Amino acid sequence: MNPRQPKLLLALALALFAYIAVYERPTQSDAVDPPEATLLPGVNAAAVNRVEYQSGNSVLAAELRNHRWRLVAPKPYPANETAIQALLRSCADLKSRVAVPTDEIDNLSDFGLRPPKGKLTVFQGATRLVLSIGAATPANNGLYVQASDSDSIDVIDAKLLELLPTNAALWRSPHLLDLAEARFDRVRIRNRNNLLVLERGTNRVWSILQPPPPKRGDSARLEQLIEVWKQWRVAGFVTDDPGVSLEAFGLDRPQLELSFAQGTNDVLSVQFGNSPTNLPGTIYARLPASGNIVLATDQFIPILREGYWTFCDKRMIDPLKDADFDIVEVRGPESFTLQRQTNQLWRSVDTNGIAADPALMFHFLTQLQAVEAVEIAREVVTDYSEYGLDRPALSYQLHQSSTNAAGQITNRLVAGIDLGKSLVDRTFVRRHDENAVYVVPSGRLASLPKALYEIRSRILWAFDTNNVASITLFEDGRTNTLTRATTLNWTRDTTGTPQALDLVESAAVEEGLTRLSLLQAEAWVTRGAPRLPTYDITARSRGLSINLKAPAGRQHTLLFGRMPRGRNCYAAYRDLVDGQWIVFEFERRLFEEYVYPYFSVKQ
Repeated sequence: MNPRQPKLLLALALALFAYIAVYERPTQSDAVDPPEATLLPGVNAAAVNRVEYQSGNSVLAAELRNHRWRLVAPKPYPANETAIQALLRSCADLKSRVAVPTDEIDNLSDFGLRPPKGKLTVFQGATRLVLSIGAATPANNGLYVQASDSDSIDVIDAKLLELLPTNAALWRSPHLLDLAEARFDRVRIRNRNNLLVLERGTNRVWSILQPPPPKRGDSARLEQLIEVWKQWRVAGFVTDDPGVSLEAFGLDRPQLELSFAQGTNDVLSVQFGNSPTNLPGTIYARLPASGNIVLATDQFIPILREGYWTFCDKRMIDPLKDADFDIVEVRGPESFTLQRQTNQLWRSVDTNGIAADPALMFHFLTQLQAVEAVEIAREVVTDYSEYGLDRPALSYQLHQSSTNAAGQITNRLVAGIDLGKSLVDRTFVRRHDENAVYVVPSGRLASLPKALYEIRSRILWAFDTNNVASITLFEDGRTNTLTRATTLNWTRDTTGTPQALDLVESAAVEEGLTRLSLLQAEAWVTRGAPRLPTYDITARSRGLSINLKAPAGRQHTLLFGRMPRGRNCYAAYRDLVDGQWIVFEFERRLFEEYVYPYFSVKQ
């Protein structure tokens, strides 16, 4: 082998590699196909400010005004923004399937382009782009079009036809009320000869101006209604003819009219007529501003025919925050006052300073602020005795205390209600700040406390078990005495001679006493000795007295009554504050596991 041959082959290989690297390397233009040109170059759906579609002698035009589309031809009308945006997005991405060269075009009429079946014009700033729409291709899956700056004809996807407005209704808003940008502070509802006027004040607080006198409006419901009305659908566009007979649609004397105004200036109104018999669920409506008649769905018509009470605020106390009041006053057969402490707990304002139960107090305030009326008995009242409100049976008042410049504490009435006569299941109620008398179902008032014991702390007592001297058990005139000699060493005296309990029973008595040392009522029931027999609690009932070492003579006494199936046991204890017997629900499990077996009288 020639020793020069390998070197020659290596040189040829290097030369070939250099040629390929320099002359045969794919360029960027070779590696990536250029983007396919669009028929309407530069169209940006977000930047278009006007769009027109001409078909025959009719022209439909929409303009972007204040960031919203509106029809300007053939008649001004709110536009269907969804339909217009869908068309513009399609135009921005409109590409040719096949281009017909100019030398193959003998006559534009062969392609439906002389005259064109439609002409779409897009305005984007100073740019004007036109697309002429021709006939469908023989296979009906394509469409012949021609851009204004092109001599050729292009075939595009026939789906564009689905986006073109073949009639004005396709570009009209499908909503009856164009309220998205409307500025209004009044709503008028005219139902035959009855007029209801609603006014929105600051912070979206509504009031009812008419019928007089002014009343509180249900602000939350009215705001919700307005949002719902924005979605009120048009089922069909009937006619735009200003000379059409209104009588045929029941619109010559509209039964119902809904108007929106800014002060005294009407912003938008709609009149309602008859319902076509062949289209249930719809009603004829007329927009006086545009004069056209439409078919609207009728799902909101019933509420427009309601009386003013439907739109009234039915609450007897406005919603309050904790910081809005710190004193609760109850006036009635047993009056009492509670004040919020710095630890957010409530305590009665008297020498005893009885603490309120946090859960019961929360329920009380929640229920009080949830009281709602079902009707107005009378709006203007001169004699409250007719309703028992000249001397209310009960009053609930919320106050806010403050200290004035002179250092004196003053209480400002924030909210309150007076309860008058009750007739079967209805009670007359008056707000503190109104003249009107309302009707409230008595059941909604039943859970409001009428006496302090109903919301007082449910903890009956608390003591150290080491402070117990003895436990006296009694029933039907017989007594036993339990005495602790040492821890877990108890004796029972039945006949005057103490007998030691075994270890198991002593442990059970110790555990039962521990559970009784911090006793909490499951629920308050009633108060007063005359009511005890109702719950089978008498002087001969089973009971016990826990005798403390200190203070000397202090006793905690319980009497037990009946225990309904599946419920707690009724029990009573004598309140050390006022000496009254209070009936409460005693925990069933504690009674069954400890009181009955270990704290009962034995023979």
